[in-house]
Amino acid sequence: GVMNILVLRYTPGEGFVFKGSDVMFLGHHLATILYMSSCRILKAGHISAFACMFWGEFTNPLFNSYLICEIAKNLDCCQGPFAQQVMANIEFACAVLFVIIRSVVGPLLTGFHVAGDLLFSKTARANMPLVLRILFALMIWGVLLGSIPYIYSFIDIIKKHTGDDTSQEL
Repeated sequence: GVMNILVLRYTPGEGFVFKGSDVMFLGHHLATILYMSSCRILKAGHISAFACMFWGEFTNPLFNSYLICEIAKNLDCCQGPFAQQVMANIEFACAVLFVIIRSVVGPLLTGFHVAGDLLFSKTARANMPLVLRILFALMIWGVLLGSIPYIYSFIDIIKKHTGDDTSQEL
């Protein structure tokens, strides 16, 4: 993912020209590298890394399907009503799943349970330095809080698909 952004954002003669969301994307991946590398070096914290990756990437298959549909939409073969309906269904499923994972599952399982375990469990206290446990908890919550604008965007998509888009009435 990081290499894709770097390749896409490089302009000969100008260097890297980043968009606003690119900084968050790159920061997220740098934090992930730090988290996973620290777990490997300490030989501890790997379960928390697995939990964060599992729930963080849970929506990835649907998002990849959506991106494939976006690309296919620009081809002559894939502009019919069936393709449009498939794309709409995938977009709706992506939105619902993202909102559930990032606003309910993520905070409960990774935010409170995993971060709480990192900070307060006897095993974590015995195997990881306090500074690193605090850093891991802050990174977990940073990703969760950084998701909030995207949650609102996906709620708007859900409203669009359910016909509950009252934002146009204001």
